[in-house]
Amino acid sequence: MAEVTKIVSGCDEETLDAVASVYQLAAPSLFRASSIKMAEAAKLVENAQRDVYEDKLGYVLSVYVLMHANTGRFGNNREVSDTNERWICDLFAMNFNREGYCFNQRNSSIYDLTRMQPQPYWPVNHLLMRIKYDINQPITFEKGEKRHQEDWENTKGAAEIKEEKYILTTLPEGEVLSRLNSKKDFRDARELYREKIAVILGQKIPSKEEMKREAEVTENEAFARYADSPAEAKEYLARAEYRKQQPAASVEDGAEPDTEMTSFHERSSHDIDIAFKDDALTVTVDGKPAVEDLSLGNTQRGGILLGADWKSDAWSQRNLADDVYDGVFDKFTVLSNPGKDEKDEKVLFTMQYTGLEHYEHRAKAKKSGRPS
Repeated sequence: MAEVTKIVSGCDEETLDAVASVYQLAAPSLFRASSIKMAEAAKLVENAQRDVYEDKLGYVLSVYVLMHANTGRFGNNREVSDTNERWICDLFAMNFNREGYCFNQRNSSIYDLTRMQPQPYWPVNHLLMRIKYDINQPITFEKGEKRHQEDWENTKGAAEIKEEKYILTTLPEGEVLSRLNSKKDFRDARELYREKIAVILGQKIPSKEEMKREAEVTENEAFARYADSPAEAKEYLARAEYRKQQPAASVEDGAEPDTEMTSFHERSSHDIDIAFKDDALTVTVDGKPAVEDLSLGNTQRGGILLGADWKSDAWSQRNLADDVYDGVFDKFTVLSNPGKDEKDEKVLFTMQYTGLEHYEHRAKAKKSGRPS
């Protein structure tokens, strides 16, 4: 009993002093909560946590990881933070209180450590790139399968070959670039065209007024979920519905488009076809034309490069410290069409499995239960 910190509170300072004086007779270590509600909530959470650990594992772990970290404290609310700090220090040997980086210094508090939280969609070089620049030490990146390694020259960032994919990982807040080594007569591969995918595919781009309305609706709906009473929740839902019905000018109406902030963790996949014919360039995305017959000023022999870059105006709600981006090129193929018909096309280079290699891959995939 003497080793356990007790949480006490009261309806006023006088009552709190009286309760504390009684508890101090048996438990010298006390924590004075600011309210009875806070004290009871802390006890409930601590008891529930201990029950879960003992039921699932048979013991309470010595390491704790605080969710919703990077608050500068042990919780978003000051009172909750004070209570959390007390219980974390009493129950655990160490605590990861922040996230975003993996490097902790010798003088770091054992209860204020930082961690990196890898995501399941990260290629292995994404994790290695983050670690390398956190610890400022040399790291060997994963190159992947041996096939086609001699066909590529990675000049910036990191590149991995995984089955039919060529995975490029940028430097932190930087770029990644690889050049296709080939003796074929490729034309100049400068950046000739740039446009947003949404524009090419004809997707609706919301205006800033529409996004503001959506944000205010979502905010009131969130307040309703965590309201203290049904009446309060009803009030917030009414506000959300009222805001939802209010008009907001669209881009078509002349309002300013909301295109400044894009999450670089919003994953998507698109089929891109780039065609050179005579001195013109045509680009299609998912079968829709992005640019047609763009005249080329330089038609001399050049090269083909693949690249990706991290955008400074992008953001990540999940991890504000993540400044690495991945571009995945699946089944990348270079074709030549010396004639007028598609049947005349010749494969100059491809990352796809062909011939015996194709059937071996299908057999292995079928045996392992993976899609081929």
